[in-house]
This record gives sequence, C-alpha cells and structure tokens, in this order.
Amino acid sequence: MLREGAVGLVCPNCSGPKSEYSVMATANAGSPYRIGGCVREFYDLDELLPDGTTAGAAYTVRTGRRAARGSAVFSAIGQAARDSAKLNSVPAKLGALGDALHAAGLTATVAGNADLPPDVIDRSVAALVMDSNGIVDIGRLRPRATPLSHEREWSGVEVIYFGASTRLDEMKPGMSENAYAKHRTEMLEQLDRELAALMGSAKPEDKLVLVSFSPPQGTIWDQVTPIAIYPTPHRGILTSSTTRTPGLVAASDFAPTVLGLLGLPAAYDMVGRAVTVVREDDAPARLKDLSVRVTTDERMLLPIAVALAAIGVLSFTGAALMVAFPGRRRHGLAQLCRIGLTTVACGPAALLLAVLAPAGSVGYLAGTAISLLALVSGCVLAGRLVRGGTATPIVTGYVITCVVVLADAFAGCQLCKFSALSSYQIAGMRFYGIGNEYAGVVLGMAALAALIAARRPAFVAIIGAAATLIFGLGSLGANYGATAATIVTFALLWLSVARKGFGARHVAVAFAVAMAGVALFAMLDWKLAGGAGSHAARATGLTEKLGGGYLGSLALRKVVFNLKTTVSVKGIVPLLAFSPFLALWFWGIQGKVRSLFKPDARVMAGVKAVLIGAAAAFLLNDSGIVFGATMVAMTVLVLLYSVLESGPYGAEGVEPCRES
Repeated sequence: MLREGAVGLVCPNCSGPKSEYSVMATANAGSPYRIGGCVREFYDLDELLPDGTTAGAAYTVRTGRRAARGSAVFSAIGQAARDSAKLNSVPAKLGALGDALHAAGLTATVAGNADLPPDVIDRSVAALVMDSNGIVDIGRLRPRATPLSHEREWSGVEVIYFGASTRLDEMKPGMSENAYAKHRTEMLEQLDRELAALMGSAKPEDKLVLVSFSPPQGTIWDQVTPIAIYPTPHRGILTSSTTRTPGLVAASDFAPTVLGLLGLPAAYDMVGRAVTVVREDDAPARLKDLSVRVTTDERMLLPIAVALAAIGVLSFTGAALMVAFPGRRRHGLAQLCRIGLTTVACGPAALLLAVLAPAGSVGYLAGTAISLLALVSGCVLAGRLVRGGTATPIVTGYVITCVVVLADAFAGCQLCKFSALSSYQIAGMRFYGIGNEYAGVVLGMAALAALIAARRPAFVAIIGAAATLIFGLGSLGANYGATAATIVTFALLWLSVARKGFGARHVAVAFAVAMAGVALFAMLDWKLAGGAGSHAARATGLTEKLGGGYLGSLALRKVVFNLKTTVSVKGIVPLLAFSPFLALWFWGIQGKVRSLFKPDARVMAGVKAVLIGAAAAFLLNDSGIVFGATMVAMTVLVLLYSVLESGPYGAEGVEPCRES
C-alpha cells in the first residue's frame, strides 16, 4: 500500500477538544463535529445487553423506530442529537455518510470491535458509516462474529475495525516496556496479514482505505495520524482543497473521499472535500518532515510564547520605568530596553524565517535565534544610519515583517502555516494562509509604518489596499475578520492623514464598508473556487441553502466567544502580567506620549484609528482577543520607543514629532 498507493496524514479537525470519538463523528458528517464517548455503544440488532434485553428492543424504545434484521444500531442517537445542538456551533449532520450511501442505493457494513471484557465496550468504528437514524445496514460487531472477508457479496462500503491496537493501549499501563513493544510488533504483523488477505480477495474495482483517526491512547495529541489508499492511478501523497497542504488531509474529508471513490458527489451539507493524489517519489520522507513540523509547532508553542511574553513584559515595564522616572547615568539600561523592544518587534518575522531551518525542535530554536539576531542587528543599524527618524528600528522591523508575510502569501503561506506563532489547538490546522496571530501583527505593523514613515494619503491608500487584498483573497490570506478590520483601520487612517481627524459618523461608515467588502470577497471566492474555496466561500454556499440566519448566528458566536475568552483565565493572566506596565502607562507615560506627538495631530488621530481597528478585530475574529491585543501591543511598542529615545538618555538627533 505504501509503495504503490497514496499516503497522507489526517488532521483531527473536530469541534472542541480533540477526542477519537469527535474525530470519527467528523469523518462521518464531513464537517467538524463534537460528541462524547457514547458512540462506543453500538450493538448488533439481536445482541443481548447487560439487562437481558436485545439491542433492537432498546433501540425501538428509545427512538420509536425499528431497524432491519442483521443491522447494527446506536441506541443513544437521540441523546447524541440533543448534545449536538448544544456542543456544535455550526451546522453538521451526524450520519451524513450513511444517508448519502442510502440515497445512492448502496449499503454500509461494519465489523470488528475493541472490546476489553468485562468492562470496556468499544464499537465506535460504526460511527463512520451510520446513517442519521443511528443504523448501519449490516453489523458484525459482537466478539467472534462471522468475518466479513468471507462474505464478499455486498454493494457499498465495508468497514473493519482493527481493534487490537486500541485494546493494547488499554492494557499498556499494566505492561513493561519490553512486553508492550513485543505485543505491538505482533499486532502490526497481524494487521499486515489481514491487509494482505483483503487485498488478495479484492475485486479489480475495489478500493482499500487504511486510516487511523487518533494517536495511541494516553499520549498527547500533538501529532497527525496516517491514511493510505490503494490502488490509486499513480503513487504519491494525498491532499485536499480543505487543507491546501500536500500530504495533509482533514478528518472531515473522509466522507467526501469515500463517496468520491464510489463515483458519488459529496453531500451538500459536507464542508470536507474528496482527497486527490499528488505525485511524490519519496512520500515517507515528505510525510515525516510534515509530521515533525506539526509536532514541533504544538510542543514549542508554549515555550516560545512564554519566552516572547517574558521579553515583552521586561522590555515594556523596564522602558516604562525609565520614562516615568527619568534619571542620569542610565544610558546602558536605556539601550538595553530599546534592544528588548526591537526584539519584540522582530520576533514574529524571526519565527516565520525559522521555518526554513531543518524540521525539529532544535532546528526551529536555532533558526529562531539566528533570524532574531540578524533582524535585530539590521534594525539597530538602520536606527543609527537614519538620523532624526521616529522609532526607526521599530518601524524597520515592522516593514521587514510585512514584506516577509506579503512574499510568503504569494508563495502559498508555506512559512505562515508552519510557524509556531500560527500553531492552532488542532494539530496541522493552519490551512487558510494568514491566521489571526500574523494578521494582527501585519495589520498593526502596516498601519503604524504607513502612519509614521509614509505620512502621505496616497501611500496610506496603497498600503491599505494591498493589505486588504492579501487578507481578502481566498488564494492568499483568506482571513475575513482581518479583512474587515483592515478596511476599518485604513479608512480611518486615511482620514487621519488627509484630514487630521475623523468623527463617529466616519467610524460607522467604515464599519459598513468593511461588512460589504467582506461579503464581496467571500462571494468572489465562492464564484471563482466554489467548493475548493476558503471557509468564507463555503459559508457563502451554506448561506444560500440555510438563509441569512446562518451568517447572523456565526457572527454572534464570534462576538460571544471573544467576550467569554476576555473574562476567562486565559484572558486575565496576560493582563495581570502586564499590569505593572499598564499602571505606569496611565500614571506617567500617557501624558509624555501626548506631549511628544502633540505638534502633529495626524499621529494621534492615526493611533486612534489603529485602536478602533483593534476593536473591530476583537469583535469579528474567532480569536479576536489575540488579534486585538496584538494590534494594541504593536501600537504601544512604537509609542513607548519613541518616548524613550526622545528622553534625556535617548538617541542623539531625535526631535519631538513636527507637523510636515
């Protein structure tokens, strides 16, 4: 299968926390889904339950339906449907694959289990092909049931649960490492023999799919899992328009892929897409590199985030202390604070460039350190060469970052999707180009660089149009919350530079234009790319079927999510870390910022424009608190550096901002 078929890695793009059951339900629905462990409790229709009744009788009592003889049933389907309404924020249909097979006149068959008597019952594999009534047409779930490989007269999809690996994971805590390794080797040999038997008895038109939807139990879910399809027109690696990443497919692509192998289209309520094969001569090496990068991102995210936060807290607070309590003989400390602030400004670009290093934690850390050293040195040098500029090292870092992200966007966001700063709670899920983390960085940096360095309405308009296109086009950034925030920010920024201010009426108009712009970009992507388009394009397609209420509920969900996150532990802890700086800002720094930039009304108006844009980003993005906080941090960074360098221990030749 590996030599002659096509292989890939599965990303568990379920809703909510990652679990094997949610991922299997996602595979069935063809859309992100969330469900509990109740899906393990499938039974053959005439199988006896612990209370002495048959599964068929229990199913009829709970659902009011009767299942056909020989089928397998999920008697908790009613509870699962109620849980779905509470847990899943986007429309998804559990049982979509089974319904699609029935609509085409095909059947679903399931066999095998991962039971570990007397306590563990696990037939969750049936969730892959059940219909919306919780029924699988033919079931062989009980222990010692007739093997399906002996019954080849079926028409449709046959699923076999190789439960030995799951049972071995359940027993691992009581085993020594040597015993576990021995049993694992035996288990893999057994799997290889069973695959050989299936391939030997397969008809020419049959397709064999081997897939795992979760890593071994008891391990951290910081990895992607394998899928292989055999035979395929040519060998290679799998991809889909969902992930837009060769070698990576989403769990939601499973149902459309099964239907595609049968020559059927995906159901209209499936957002996943059928996989395709990309030629690759060395598929294992390519997939190993991809897997290592995904795992590295997941494992390095927290250490890198803590390190950057520590540098930020020390630099911001240290600089704030020096500005609030000026004194003599502090040139060395002032220089150290300026370097720290420059390091914060260059951090996002360094994390991007580190992706060019060899895969792995060591390579990523070394790449980050080297990139950071080179960028900070270049920005400090630019500050020494350009005399009389405002926060030249910071603005230089901003410009470099925007250029790197722009170039990467046109190259398919190969750096953005594998940067630790873009790491997502679902491994390998940064499919759509520029995520909220880098969107916040780029929007804040581009706006401030345009305000401080360009200072011409025409330049502001050009930079704003470029940023809007990067975020709005599905083939580039595909970040529609960022698109709206960019339109708001640069519309108000243009008014700040051209007219030295704006009012509430202008803010309202900017928000209205932003909403219209997002709708235009989404419809354009839907018309040009259709099902292969970005998530907003697919939302447009769903809106055509579900009505405008779907978009309304989606927007409301984003706002509520951000408000809840803000008052949660996740939102409060960073605020507490920066509380000393915030106290100093409002006590001794804010007035000095106003005094420094008072001669130029455009700068203060432009700062307000960026902050209003941050508010728009907070409301309109899934992780709006990250987006908005990043923009605020970029704004405070350049203002603080400007005040620091204009003080008694600042750089020579720096003058208060004058109107020009």
